[in-house]
Amino acid sequence: MKMWCLASVAAMILDAAALPLTTVELNRHDVPIMKNGVTVAHKTAFFGTVFVGRPAQTFTVVFDTGSGHVILPSTSCTSQTCMEKRQYDIAKSETSRSIPSLTNKPRTGPNPLAKAAREHVAITFGTGQVTGEFVGDTVCLLQSDNSSCVDAHLVTATQMTEDPFHSFKFDGVLGLSLMRLSLTPEFNFFGQMANQSQAKFQPQFAVFLSSVPSVSSEISFGGYDESRLAKPLQWAPVANPELGYWNLKLKSVTVGDERLAICETGACRAILDSGTSLLGVPRTELRRMHRMLARVLPEEHDPVDCRQWEGPPITFDFGTFSISITAEDYSRMGPANMLVAGGGPNSKRDFCRAQLLPVDLKEPLGPSAFILGEPVLRRFYTVFDYGRKQVGMGLAKRPVPSSPLPGRPLVV
Repeated sequence: MKMWCLASVAAMILDAAALPLTTVELNRHDVPIMKNGVTVAHKTAFFGTVFVGRPAQTFTVVFDTGSGHVILPSTSCTSQTCMEKRQYDIAKSETSRSIPSLTNKPRTGPNPLAKAAREHVAITFGTGQVTGEFVGDTVCLLQSDNSSCVDAHLVTATQMTEDPFHSFKFDGVLGLSLMRLSLTPEFNFFGQMANQSQAKFQPQFAVFLSSVPSVSSEISFGGYDESRLAKPLQWAPVANPELGYWNLKLKSVTVGDERLAICETGACRAILDSGTSLLGVPRTELRRMHRMLARVLPEEHDPVDCRQWEGPPITFDFGTFSISITAEDYSRMGPANMLVAGGGPNSKRDFCRAQLLPVDLKEPLGPSAFILGEPVLRRFYTVFDYGRKQVGMGLAKRPVPSSPLPGRPLVV
């Protein structure tokens, strides 16, 4: 289940010697998940503004490292989901052009989309799907800066499913995966940005997701902002760049003091996915990890925010370095009332539980793949190095939320 991430745009310069970073500020949108009239969790979205065509048409998009296309609702889409969003009008853009059929273009490799490539394509996003047509046009990250513009192929949606696109206010998606998840190189936005930019352009982009509303989130292109780091970056190579995902080899995954046996064979992978709101775990490990991360509450307790109730850390070891997330990152906000193991039919207690996403991926990435979405990206400033095919992560510099619940330490 992908949960996506409105935004204003700003350019910033790291120092006099460096080329300017192009930075898109991201605003956060939370959709409550209700149970018995109580908010127990949120679906969270971070999305930013881009400008398409001449004259510019403005759209809000999710910057999604787990997909490989720029997707915008088209004026030819008449569903309720599309009608509630801003729609791309090819006839109003002086720089637009139709894309001929891709059917006759030779393609090699495992990309399943290649077999379906034609004037129309269906693309799946977790629980949702988009059907669209191909268009070429200019996509700009800054409205008044031509250096932030990329000539790319787009998918203009003629159909968009209600879930998840209806829940959130964003218009479309800007995919930032590696090449294999794109139909052709011309569809890969960052690949085209790197090819079309000046020679000194750093083929990197970096994601900072704020943990508090008072501090803006952002995505930067052309390098990264060291001021966002509380600790230095540590790097690990992309394990299988030919598959298109920003995936790292996982040496081990540890919950508290217990290592998961699933990674002992060396087959585990961690996919860095800015388009996923949850921590994704292999379906075979889902029930076990829920048990390991559950914390029983006292029979009598005051209102509890489970994100501030202590729990075991989850540690991901990439071989070259490791990172840990805490209960603050992975917990549902509200407790769940459940039967106590070994108790009678009426022996229910309140538990703080993790919010986990079951992952069902086949070989070669699955079935031992974890998806490191928003819970990880909020804690760690993450740099995606397209040129060297590596990922850098460092503890993000962020303000500490105030006023933990009485009697409980704040997890940081």
